Amino acid sequence: MRKFTSQKIKEFVSKSPFDEKVILNEISSLPKISIVTPSYNQNQFLEKTILSVLNQNYPNLEYIIIDGGSTDGTLDVIKKYEDYIDYWVSEPDEGIYDAMNKGIDVASGEWLYFLGAGDIFYDFHVLKSIFVDSKSLESAVILFGDIIYDDGRLFKGRYDASLYYKNTVHHQGAFYWRRLFEEFRYQKDCFVSADYELNLMLFCNENASLNVKRIIAKCNSEGISNRVNLHGYIEEIKIRHKYLGHINSLKYDLATLLRYLIKRFTKSVLLRK
Repeated sequence: MRKFTSQKIKEFVSKSPFDEKVILNEISSLPKISIVTPSYNQNQFLEKTILSVLNQNYPNLEYIIIDGGSTDGTLDVIKKYEDYIDYWVSEPDEGIYDAMNKGIDVASGEWLYFLGAGDIFYDFHVLKSIFVDSKSLESAVILFGDIIYDDGRLFKGRYDASLYYKNTVHHQGAFYWRRLFEEFRYQKDCFVSADYELNLMLFCNENASLNVKRIIAKCNSEGISNRVNLHGYIEEIKIRHKYLGHINSLKYDLATLLRYLIKRFTKSVLLRK
């Protein structure tokens, strides 16, 4: 498994090899990709995310930043790169999923991707490796792959029956066809599981997918989805019941509760050491 050294990370997020002419000029033969970054008081982490997007050197890119009204200097970071950001706004919102919905509302690309503030693309070639040969994408509505956490753990994406148990498609590991959002928006009152609803809905409706078979992003291991919070597990259960029905969901609900108890126990043991 490839791991980032501290020096490699520093080089990746600090150098600016992106070609301004490539970024600012579209090549219509390639699919337009809209990347949405929700942010709130992330001035220490946002710049590396912005640079990892620009460093893709993908010539048909739309970059959108939805900030929740930051007061910590985040806006200074955004303004530093605003010539290369297609749209940004800073205003109060109702959480990360509300911010993502705002990004969807203004996005015009054929594919949408959500990259959290502090997360980065795995390397400089993610977009080109997936979208240059766009003919292979024609039937898929979700393109998924793997992500790696900054502590070295690998999350392998799975778009199959394992979605009945839990969300097995990481949000930073998936690109979504824009037309899916003509009738779908994330539940903004969800704490952590609104993306699970989209993935489960797509699988239950037998929407076509494509495994791009690569690591897409490097993510913060301290993100919300990695916290042991009962509310998130309850959301997972409610979403499952919505799409599988109450009876069919019971055995998967037991697995969810067991997973929560194991994680909670493991965390309590580690805290005692």
